[in-house]
Amino acid sequence: MTTHEHTALVVDDDASIRLILCEALKNAGYATNSAENGEMALHKYIESFHDIIVTDYDMPGMNGIQLIDHLKRVEYNLPVLVTTGMSNPRILEQLLKFPNLLILPKPFDEKILLQAVEKVMAGRTERNLASRRKQVRIPISTTASTNSHGSVEVRNICLSGLGAHSQAKIPTGTGLTVALETDSCPLTLKAKTVWSHNHECGMMFTEITAEESAALKQWLYFKLLKLDPCAGL
Repeated sequence: MTTHEHTALVVDDDASIRLILCEALKNAGYATNSAENGEMALHKYIESFHDIIVTDYDMPGMNGIQLIDHLKRVEYNLPVLVTTGMSNPRILEQLLKFPNLLILPKPFDEKILLQAVEKVMAGRTERNLASRRKQVRIPISTTASTNSHGSVEVRNICLSGLGAHSQAKIPTGTGLTVALETDSCPLTLKAKTVWSHNHECGMMFTEITAEESAALKQWLYFKLLKLDPCAGL
């Protein structure tokens, strides 16, 4: 069906089901990641790009609808397959409001699973795999300060860098520090501009420590939870 160019994130609170789903997807050529709940799935989504999400609906804490709602704000056409044993019309109506989503009623076998995966993947937006993203960029609007170029308006951000609008052009290759306002205290990171066009630029974080990466990941997680519902559309 595919090759390891594609990655699936499997989300289910039942470890045995996660294992079965991951094995079936691996047999079809997918690389897989898994999460035992919606909160962990969001963290893994922040860390790395996934071509498809296969998630249970009924999970403790964040359920399938809540998880999908957060993901679709970032990537509207993200392929999603929801496995559920429920037939409640209100739940089905809530799920079907999302684009490029299929509901897979339980129980099902591997053949039916892979047919559903292939169908929902056919509705995705094609990407240039040679230049595909390694991490998800979260669209946010916030102000950050720098040590040498004043304040910048952040447009989007991921674990490895950010896109921003600056008052004055920041040349490519410029080294600087960026201070992001978090709920606790500013998170100051070293960065370098990797592209610049007029007042828009892209920065790559450099020399980031494990502690800084963990703090940034947590900050992005809460930013994703707080996104405007229309931010990713």
